[in-house]
Amino acid sequence: MLFLVNKLLYGALLAGAALLLACQDATSEQHVISTPAQQKTHAPVRLLADVQLETVLQATRLPYANQVPAYPVDIRYLTEDKAIEAFLDGDARTLVLSRPLTEQELRVHRQRYNSPPQERLLATGAVLLVAHPGVADTSVQMLQLLGILQGKGQTWTNGQRIIPVCDGGDGSNLRTLFLRLGVSPARIPGLYATGSDSATLAYVVRTPHALGIVGYEALADAQDPAVRQALQQVSLLAVADKPGSPAVRLSAEDAIQHLAKGRYPLAREWRILTREGSSAAGTAFATYLTGPFGQRLLYKCGLMPADPPGREVELVEQTIPVLK
Repeated sequence: MLFLVNKLLYGALLAGAALLLACQDATSEQHVISTPAQQKTHAPVRLLADVQLETVLQATRLPYANQVPAYPVDIRYLTEDKAIEAFLDGDARTLVLSRPLTEQELRVHRQRYNSPPQERLLATGAVLLVAHPGVADTSVQMLQLLGILQGKGQTWTNGQRIIPVCDGGDGSNLRTLFLRLGVSPARIPGLYATGSDSATLAYVVRTPHALGIVGYEALADAQDPAVRQALQQVSLLAVADKPGSPAVRLSAEDAIQHLAKGRYPLAREWRILTREGSSAAGTAFATYLTGPFGQRLLYKCGLMPADPPGREVELVEQTIPVLK
């Protein structure tokens, strides 16, 4: 008797989190779907994306180009604020970012283009908090994090004042923290801006009292030697939603499980916005990333897919002879 299971059980998906493949290995699956060579190829179309997702999106470029050669894309990576500004100014019709547009941003879009953009969820990522390995603290509470962002003189248990460090004030890392804390974005007293996540990690390594704020997306590939080396030089902190609640730490072994179950307080949802017809390259790229193959690639890069791809399993009932 045949039984068909149309959706991959979350348990199976979560159990495989510890076996994540490297993002660069995603290109090994590019042969799965082929496109007729005679199909017309259009000129490359520019897309805008948050720089925090550059590592992940670059891993999808070659598989996409192989499977959808007719609609090539040219991705321009910017900080969140600059990417949204360019999108609203018409520099591109497709944008990948980690939050919904604000009411003000939507109002500007409607005024300029007569309708809101179409939005599709891609996957869930997160913001990580890292400290110098010499710091005894292993976790941070959200209320403590709010005090740090408001410049209220939070300290480590050794008495040293915490210095917040991140890529900059116009990026999505800080924006994610403000959104998750439920406060409006504001200038952070004492913030040290480094310009990039790699520079933030380097600063934390040489500064014992720094608190690094970095994107999980670029550090999710535990098979990447550079990522392993970077994580070995810092202490990855757990985050507690409120006093008394368990602190959750994202690691290569259980990150997807925590993201899937909504346990990590600093999670963020990546989405792709478009304002064009279904035949355009930006929409083709969006359809690819939100489809089964694209979602599988995002999973292999360490993100929790918005729509985990299904798998068909066929069970056959048959008589097995018993040896006497």
